[in-house]
Amino acid sequence: LLSSQRFALNTALQSAKTLNNPADIINIVIEIMVTQKYELPSFSVLDRLVRHAKHAANNRIFNAIVAQLVKKGMLPLFDKLLLTPDNYNRTGFNSIKNIPKSVSHKKFRDILKHHDWLQGFGEMESIFEGVTKNKLQQFAAQAKSLDATDLNGMSEPIRYSLIAALLFQAQKETIDALVTSCSRMILKLQKHAKEL
Repeated sequence: LLSSQRFALNTALQSAKTLNNPADIINIVIEIMVTQKYELPSFSVLDRLVRHAKHAANNRIFNAIVAQLVKKGMLPLFDKLLLTPDNYNRTGFNSIKNIPKSVSHKKFRDILKHHDWLQGFGEMESIFEGVTKNKLQQFAAQAKSLDATDLNGMSEPIRYSLIAALLFQAQKETIDALVTSCSRMILKLQKHAKEL
């Protein structure tokens, strides 16, 4: 590689540790190269370098996540999530995607049951040690846009990592929804008590 291309690749590799969108990584690489007074490679070369860097960075992350999932014995659970039970036409993976935005009083028991199911997978945060919040959010968003068939067509490290990212996000968002719902119920009770 020429020195400018080598610099571009190294910069892309560093950026890809925290960013997932190729356009964002390209913008960072261009900005740093201009600041450091490097000659910019053609867009096609830059695009190829960035996609290679993103692929390499993500593969390292996915392999590290899967190693943690293996330690916790979670892969069979994730495989089961992608199966459609005989008595139901949706996979467990689809159930993970049902992340509540807000919880009404009437649906509180349903969301509590969903919360308990999600928490039954165990603590997830330690699986993502060293993975940036930005990357995790992007992996979860990618998983949410897919269905079980899409995931089954992916390599195991990508498939399991995306499921894990979405599951972790679902656990957090469900807790947030429950806390918000409890706060609203307490406020209503306090208001009702004052009116008595």
